[in-house]
Amino acid sequence: MIGSFRLPISITSSGDTTAPTILSATVENVNPNKLVVVFSEVVTITNTTGLTITGDVTPTLSAPTGSGTDTITFTLSTALTNGQSVTLNVASSNTIKDAANNSLAATTKSITNNVAAASTPLILDTYTNSVGGYSVVRRIRGAYTSAAIRVRESLNNTEQDIGFDANGLLNESALTSFVGANDGFVTKIYGQSINLRDLVQTSASRQPKIVSAGVVNKEGGKPAVLFSNSYMEASGFGTGSTRSIYIVNTKKGGPGAGYDNIYLFGTSFSLGGQYMQLYSDNGTKFNYSFKTSTLNSLEIGSSYTTDVIKLVGINKSSSGMNGRINGVQNNSKTGTQQLEDIIFLGGWDSNFAHINFQEAIIWNDDRTADAVGIESNINAFYTIY
Repeated sequence: MIGSFRLPISITSSGDTTAPTILSATVENVNPNKLVVVFSEVVTITNTTGLTITGDVTPTLSAPTGSGTDTITFTLSTALTNGQSVTLNVASSNTIKDAANNSLAATTKSITNNVAAASTPLILDTYTNSVGGYSVVRRIRGAYTSAAIRVRESLNNTEQDIGFDANGLLNESALTSFVGANDGFVTKIYGQSINLRDLVQTSASRQPKIVSAGVVNKEGGKPAVLFSNSYMEASGFGTGSTRSIYIVNTKKGGPGAGYDNIYLFGTSFSLGGQYMQLYSDNGTKFNYSFKTSTLNSLEIGSSYTTDVIKLVGINKSSSGMNGRINGVQNNSKTGTQQLEDIIFLGGWDSNFAHINFQEAIIWNDDRTADAVGIESNINAFYTIY
């Protein structure tokens, strides 16, 4: 009888020997003080030992949550701001492990910073009591909910209001959808101030253009209305002695017949009365003029240059005025004068400017003390200078 025997059996255990890795590290705009790290597998963490942040700022990490999942969220001692570049550094002493007790290896990971830039407050929410606020580019008062402009398309001469998109900008998609491959002319620029005074032009031959053959007219990458032998008007500004107006415009040519009249406050399209006007008499410099001889023909800068966006501000007090271009006061004069009720934008009588217009804001008081703030707000949006 042959005895029985057993052969030895060799069993090899493969196990999990793969260490976890970091897939992403992100700080979102809604929680700028939270770092969210996603791993390749479920991990646990005991504390923040071995974890640091370097870069433009160096906040410390604390209070990790999500242990036992593939996503760990850390609290930053200092919230990130827009544009800051930072990196997560992992040392070998870290306490992050997977279910098989494999440790996260020493590594670095660039942090995706999705914190948005701080938004600039809408200008009419900061500098209140405007009597005229006009923009063909953006919403300029938070409580304003109506349209930006009214447009006539050239094929059938139908009109439609064009409002703002979700970002508070002119809804270009709605504009081009309405106009199609035709030209689009502006019949109304809605007043966004609390007074809601609209700039209007009912005569088709005098309406400025915003779309040409289906393409939105732009200046500096933003929508603009082209005034060329055209003008718009609004009334109800009163006849007091103080007024400030800031305008974003770009010379596109001219002057043609007469001189470039960018705007004029007067009594009618042919009668100026106690007028107040911004113009260029030679096509190279800005002038400001009132009917009163002591305030007449004030040169405020030799910078009326073709295809260069300008922010021009005029502040009139009860005893004088000053003129500003791109954040700098250029000149001033003393003198007194009452003002007129109607603004004519783009031209007056036989004098028409050739400009791209984007924005104008009017107050019936002297805003010299607010000039720098007003200009900074406008410039932060348009990047003029």
